[in-house]
Amino acid sequence: MASIKQFAERRDNIASIVSFVRSVGAATRIEISSALALSWACVSDLVALLVEAEILVETNAAKERARGESRGRVPTYLSLNEKKYFLGIDINDSGISVTNLSINGAVIQKRSWEPESFADEGELSRSVCEKIGVMLREKSDCCGIGVAMEGSRASDGGWNYPFTKGSMSVSPQKIIGNCFGLPVYVRHDPECMLYAAADSIDTDAMALRVDTGIGIAAMKNGRILELPLELGYIQVGDKRLKDILSACRKSGDYKKIADELGRATGNLAMLLGVNTVFIVGKITEWLGSVTDVFDKAFKSVGKNLEYRVSGVIDASEGAAKVAMAEYPSLEG
Repeated sequence: MASIKQFAERRDNIASIVSFVRSVGAATRIEISSALALSWACVSDLVALLVEAEILVETNAAKERARGESRGRVPTYLSLNEKKYFLGIDINDSGISVTNLSINGAVIQKRSWEPESFADEGELSRSVCEKIGVMLREKSDCCGIGVAMEGSRASDGGWNYPFTKGSMSVSPQKIIGNCFGLPVYVRHDPECMLYAAADSIDTDAMALRVDTGIGIAAMKNGRILELPLELGYIQVGDKRLKDILSACRKSGDYKKIADELGRATGNLAMLLGVNTVFIVGKITEWLGSVTDVFDKAFKSVGKNLEYRVSGVIDASEGAAKVAMAEYPSLEG
């Protein structure tokens, strides 16, 4: 029986093979073995599993012939099965969004729904599963579902979600897993947005998500950090940041929250040792009117800090990418 360490290594090797084939489009077993420094036996074994699971498919020799190298034996190329896909859902009181992402990383379909209020986990479950059902293509082709969850971690391992009756712990893994019988991967919603915004950035970075609430996430050395705090609950004087945001939204004047957010975000970036902050979410709808205020407060903390306003509006695509990164869940 394989040890936990052996299973983890095997899983990492499978993930590396899938990632490599995704990056090059198509590859032979020899190319995979050479690029990943894996033995021929290891590659043959794992590729066989991936072919059996219909994740990889063997292609014809068209690519090799196109190179003018058709003399002699033509090696078999492997590519990702384009029918396979991942699904990501952003569960947030500012609205629910779902993205269907191909195994090659292309967005197939995306849909958003208006904000809803839920009295309890049952109402939330019905709404979430209904929306996933709308976006779920051939179920057998879905490799997993990523969930971007609003709220902080609960002591029971769930997530504290703001219901109309007050905040209560919910378990997205159970809700979605029991409904669809698919692998489910859950992360904090700003983490998913950072994963999408910083996908091609080889640097330490942070994401600030502002919708009706305020959340942050940080990445160091290519890994998402576990941050036990909700930025919106940070106290400034006698008010929390989320309360200041709410008051600014009602008045239509965002100068106060821009000043406080700029300073708080800059301080946190300095504390975590990151230089780049991605601004994500619906903040982009009003930040332009107070950019000078945010910019001054942010840069008053550290001259070497920079922020970038990202086009990432919701966390569903990032959630799908998290599921893709966590894949595979092949057992045995």
